Amino acid sequence: MLNNVNTMNNVKSIVGVKSIVGATSAVASVPIPAQGRRIYYRCYLIHAEIPAICYVIYGRNPLGQLTELGAARSFADAMLWVDRHIGEMQQLKAVAAADFTPAGNAMPPQRAAA
Repeated sequence: MLNNVNTMNNVKSIVGVKSIVGATSAVASVPIPAQGRRIYYRCYLIHAEIPAICYVIYGRNPLGQLTELGAARSFADAMLWVDRHIGEMQQLKAVAAADFTPAGNAMPPQRAAA
């Protein structure tokens, strides 16, 4: 029961987060219920809690913990959610990589030797 309370507090704290990246790293690891079908799709786990009604998507956060990332009403919607999440993560990685290059002005310019 205490674990569920802590999880709900973490979920409430990220309600204002507009990025999935913040949600991915902010939510604590949650246990997957034993009931229901488990389908692995592109390194994500889609758990059919109530088939044809609720599919929960789990993934790994940066700490390697299994985290509930989202939910969908159908398996097809869950697969589309995973594809969209992968695309957004790739875009964020490209932006982060660009910020650490000289073109991104993250490194100070080199001074000419006098």
